[in-house]
Amino acid sequence: MEKLINFEKDVKRKLLLFSITPLLLLSMLLIGKIYFLTADTYEIHYKITLVNINHKINLFVANIYKKASLLSKDPKIDLRTFILSDDSIDFVCFLEKDGTIRDIEYKKDKLFSKDMIDRLYKKYRKLNKPFFAHDAVGSDLQTLSYVFNTTKGLCILNVNLREIRDYINFIKKDERFQIAIVDDNGKYIFCTSKNIDKNEPFFKSEIYKKAIMGHKQFSYYEFYNSKMDLDNFFMYTKNMRLNWIVFVIDESETLDDQVLIMITWISLFVLSIILLILTLSDKFVKKILNPLEELVLKMETFANSRNTQRFNIHSEYIFFKKLSDSFNKMQDKILKREEELDILNKTLEKRVKEEVEKNRLKDQQLISQSRLAQMGEMLSMIAHQWRQPLSAISSLSGKININARLKKLDHQTALELSSKISLYTQHLSSTIEDFRNFFRGDKEKKDTTYDEIVNDVLVILEVSIKNKNIELVKDMQSKKVFHTYANEIKQVVLNLVKNAEDVLVERGIKDPKIIISSRDNVLTVEDNAGGIPDEIMDKIFDPYFSTKEKKDGTGLGLYMSRIIIQDHCGGKLIAENTDKGALFKIIL
Repeated sequence: MEKLINFEKDVKRKLLLFSITPLLLLSMLLIGKIYFLTADTYEIHYKITLVNINHKINLFVANIYKKASLLSKDPKIDLRTFILSDDSIDFVCFLEKDGTIRDIEYKKDKLFSKDMIDRLYKKYRKLNKPFFAHDAVGSDLQTLSYVFNTTKGLCILNVNLREIRDYINFIKKDERFQIAIVDDNGKYIFCTSKNIDKNEPFFKSEIYKKAIMGHKQFSYYEFYNSKMDLDNFFMYTKNMRLNWIVFVIDESETLDDQVLIMITWISLFVLSIILLILTLSDKFVKKILNPLEELVLKMETFANSRNTQRFNIHSEYIFFKKLSDSFNKMQDKILKREEELDILNKTLEKRVKEEVEKNRLKDQQLISQSRLAQMGEMLSMIAHQWRQPLSAISSLSGKININARLKKLDHQTALELSSKISLYTQHLSSTIEDFRNFFRGDKEKKDTTYDEIVNDVLVILEVSIKNKNIELVKDMQSKKVFHTYANEIKQVVLNLVKNAEDVLVERGIKDPKIIISSRDNVLTVEDNAGGIPDEIMDKIFDPYFSTKEKKDGTGLGLYMSRIIIQDHCGGKLIAENTDKGALFKIIL
């Protein structure tokens, strides 16, 4: 049993709900707006920082390219003077093809390792192209080696990263966020954060798995840092020249603190509004419910006793005045409709019989018109079949007459000419038999195939088609046997082929063609007359709709064809356009 709800309590509850919900949504929207505006400010600042660092790295790399170019173009350059001219250069080394050192210069206070040179040589032999390699010399100093080929042999140019380190320290000063750079092997080049374990493999760290792997460059987002037990705001980019990852992390909770303060103040505001709504809702609900309860009582009285006593609500709201007027009108209409319904019930059976009889007569008229149209077409086709034999008989008869008048009709000639006339008359008789069998009204189902149906149709139409110089193409591949009304389907196929013949002649198509084909349970009749116009495609199966220019079409051919295929044979008749013309499908 359905549980009933107290209307008054439900109205108060929903008034409170619909009043508070917009406040809460507005509050959440306000908090979110302020939060995202603040976050957007941080995001822009972080993005600018990353762009500046990336630009600085690119300038630094461009400077290395200039130095390398100088070493490549001037084979007689003094290496000692070269490295002393720039504080960032630590050493320069030229190697033979087998990796032995040909020439080397380095600053006395700088360290270099023969193992590092061997490693760089082997890497070049493997890559066979210039590359950068990052190394940490000692505990603090970071270096970058550029390995490239020159006319003097393989060159290793090693520079320190003091310039980039100083630039990062300059940016980091007085900022809350931390900056880090990681090379393509996962080694930390610079890192200002004390909360990041620089000895941990970078590609296995939380930062890489939770932040970099799942987000695009310059995306501003937060991730929970388990080591710090708080959310970190993060953004990164990649330097495409060195394949380094540069990122900034905001490890503070300033943004969250601001949100908490906003939530506190807005919550106090919402609570005060709720108290005010509770105070006003009770009075408001009573002003609405009292007239409604009076209306319900009047409706129950009318439903039980059909008492048509007029109802007037005493309320300051126009709505209740309209409601009482509507109730009074409803009473009058219900009583009037009941009277009309009694009268309708008394005459309904008679009206139903009259409509059924009208529909039956209409269907009979349609069938009669369709049969008359078929008879006209049949007579036209018989005339086509008989025209040539009759002409031949007339010619032979005239020949006999002339020979007889000229007394040249000998016994042999008379036998030959009479034999030919006999053959033509037999052909005429055979033609009549073919038509009689084709249009015989069999109402019993029998086994047939698409081949048999099409062949019987073409016995009737083939002479007419050839006389109009229309190419007939048969592509019958279906061997399926159907148990159906064969003669009715033959008349549908005849109608489709005859329509194709008519439209080809009417439109004067050059090289006209009719294609009849079958696949499995589908028989298609296609022409190359240009197709059915889109504006009439939905109307071609309607009764009395015809497109023939001579206005001698009944408009029932396709209508009756669809009824035969769909209602009598349980199949489908579909029309569509191809790139050549119209295509009709019979699907059984």
